[in-house]
Amino acid sequence: MLFPDYRYFLTFVLFVGFVSMNITPLHAQKKYKTMGKKFVVVTITDPGELYSTYELNDEEAAALKKEFGEDLFKDITGKYNEGAWPSKFGDFDTRIENEETTKKYKVFLVKEFDGKNLLVVPAKYNKGMGEGFAPDSDFYLVIGDKGLNKAQKKK
Repeated sequence: MLFPDYRYFLTFVLFVGFVSMNITPLHAQKKYKTMGKKFVVVTITDPGELYSTYELNDEEAAALKKEFGEDLFKDITGKYNEGAWPSKFGDFDTRIENEETTKKYKVFLVKEFDGKNLLVVPAKYNKGMGEGFAPDSDFYLVIGDKGLNKAQKKK
């Protein structure tokens, strides 16, 4: 008999359960942390809703600075337009031809604005996106509400 005493069996079950609960593969991560801030995973459903040359208005910029501080604000504003995105993803025509690739990005919600969402695309979760799509460093996207599945968002 493998477990002669129910206590050994119970100990084994608890151990296996504990170990399996504490191992989370990268693809199952629900939150991303950068510069001391945590962000929740969401899914791009319609890449046509991306704003590739979006400019933050004064109110949005002030809200970002207040919530995230100057360092993260500078990081965001330096990397949220297509000129700072990976080469093929930053090219409008290539991006349009590869909408399914865009939907595969692992993205996290940073901030919601009026009908728009600021997302972070972490390099560490998107290395396998292929040449010209895989980021060397984190970058940011602005996308309309209709282009995003927020059902995964949990607070």
